[in-house]
Amino acid sequence: MISGRLRYHGDWIEKYYDWNSLLSTHFEQKRRWQLIENLSVSIPAFPETTLSTDATEVQVRQRRIRGTKLDAVAMTVRSHLLAGLAADLDVMSDTGFVHGDINRKNLLFDGERLRLVDLEPDLFQTRNGRRALMVTMPYVAVSDLRSGMVTAATDKLGFACLCRIWGREEPRPSRPTELVKKRRNENLPLMQGMPDADVVDLRFGVVAQVWADIDRN
Repeated sequence: MISGRLRYHGDWIEKYYDWNSLLSTHFEQKRRWQLIENLSVSIPAFPETTLSTDATEVQVRQRRIRGTKLDAVAMTVRSHLLAGLAADLDVMSDTGFVHGDINRKNLLFDGERLRLVDLEPDLFQTRNGRRALMVTMPYVAVSDLRSGMVTAATDKLGFACLCRIWGREEPRPSRPTELVKKRRNENLPLMQGMPDADVVDLRFGVVAQVWADIDRN
């Protein structure tokens, strides 16, 4: 059985996971699923999402978002869109939910706002027979790299990088594999002039103000 396989069904995207590939406790999983469903009807950033199970699989059913590619969005409106997303992410964070993978590959623009997809049912899964974190390297907080966890710190850092890379069209971090190895042992910033400590304790709205609206000069 292939875990994480996709199926498109009309206005919905369905993703199926083998129960055995999800590694968190049943209680932790149930808590996460409830938060996903609640947030998907309470904050605009999350597409409508439902989860269901049978004896062998977990199904995540998410409404399809159709819209414009992020690269086609005018620079003049990007900081405004990031501020709107930040407001939703603050609501998300206040519930204790961690997305784990906030970056441009998981964002869509529906013509009005940014929508955050890829709502994993478990941030700890088995991939190719090994335990894996559902994150995108190198956009992981130093504290999480060292602990093997995924926390709000990674969400904050990923969003700050999004503000700079997409919001201001700065270059992405170079040599990501080497950078991750160095960050595990040293307090190197993921992007120049942005130590983790300057980001991870801020609310998302403040992150957007600081890193999306900085004077380019």
